[in-house]
Amino acid sequence: MVILFILVVAMHLQSAKNDVQMSTEVMEIDSNSSEVIPQDQPSTILRKLSRKVSKADSYAIYCYYEFGLAVINRLNELIEQGQKRARNKLNTKVQKYLPAGTSLVVAKDKIKKARKMVDIFGPI
Repeated sequence: MVILFILVVAMHLQSAKNDVQMSTEVMEIDSNSSEVIPQDQPSTILRKLSRKVSKADSYAIYCYYEFGLAVINRLNELIEQGQKRARNKLNTKVQKYLPAGTSLVVAKDKIKKARKMVDIFGPI
C-alpha cells in the first residue's frame, strides 16, 4: 500500500502587522480513501499515522527476516560446495542487487541486520 501524506500549508500575510499566520491540514491519500483531516483533530491524525507506521515496521521486519533466511541458506550452500571466501562472495553478490554506488560496508550492514532478525525471530 502506497501512502502519500501531503501537507497543505496556507499562509496569510496581514498587511498591517506583517505577521505570518499558518494553518495546516493533512491529506491522506492511499489506494482506498482520500480525506482531509482538519487541524483540530491531531489525535485522529496521530492514531492513523501510528497504525500506518506499525504496519510498515512489521512488514520491514518480515522482509529483513526473509532476507536473512535466504542469506544464511545461500552461505551454507557456498560453504558446502567448498567455496573459499564464501562470506566475501556472498557480500559482493548482495551488493550487486543494491542501488548503484552502494558500498560493500552498507551491504554488510544490511546482511548483519537481516541475520539479527533471524536470530531474534527464528526461535519464535
